[in-house]
Amino acid sequence: TRRLGKDAAGAGRARPDPGRAASRSVKRAAALAVVLAVGSYWTSLAIERHNAFNSNAFDLGYITQALWYTAHGQPFRFTTLEGIHFSPEVGLDPTQFHRPYSLLAFHVEPLLLAVTPVFAIWPDARLLLAIQGFGLALGALAAGALARRRLGNNLAAAVFGAAYLLSPSIAAAALSDFHAVALGSSLLMLALYEIGRASCRERV
Repeated sequence: TRRLGKDAAGAGRARPDPGRAASRSVKRAAALAVVLAVGSYWTSLAIERHNAFNSNAFDLGYITQALWYTAHGQPFRFTTLEGIHFSPEVGLDPTQFHRPYSLLAFHVEPLLLAVTPVFAIWPDARLLLAIQGFGLALGALAAGALARRRLGNNLAAAVFGAAYLLSPSIAAAALSDFHAVALGSSLLMLALYEIGRASCRERV
């Protein structure tokens, strides 16, 4: 009787469908491939722009220098403003800042501390452009996953992921020197997705 009861309980459980699992894996791999291709494209354009001397001291130049100093034991120091007789930003008077200049007086970007160990291995401005290009593109995965969770179908995931990648604002951020805050778009998508997962667990 016990065996029959166990067999009946086992029969009532849904068995995993190998075909569906394989299809899901293929879709995920395809989405990742598209995201990496777009990230590579944005990164190559940004590096081309940099190699053509079209990047700027503000912000790519001084963030690169601040990372170099941070990797060498002087966190967030930079010297880009020393010796200049003009203000790079409206309302900013460099003579009023304490020396040596600190990046924290202009931008508080603790995310750069996570980049520092990698920068110590490859101290190059192109690293920042690659991090920004791929970091922004990866936000499409979170946007797609969030859409699938909220709307319940794969078409919604594809549409919202594509809309994210085709956004002119996202592409412009990928090609505009380096700004750590630009990565906030991807981190925000991920945070919203994780909040949704947490709320689902609480309901269960």
